[in-house]
Amino acid sequence: MYAGVKKRAPNWMQKYSLEWLYRLIQDPKRLWKRYLYTNLLFFILKQCLKYKILKI
Repeated sequence: MYAGVKKRAPNWMQKYSLEWLYRLIQDPKRLWKRYLYTNLLFFILKQCLKYKILKI
């Protein structure tokens, strides 16, 4: 994106922090595992903190 090789997401997607979704739609074969893994870890961590299971 910064080198000008890949196109950035539309402004409305950037505004709502959905640029990751735009990239996933553009290249699903390469990115689905990465986003599934990191988003799942984030969700689990968020839930642990919400219910005070994990104290950080």
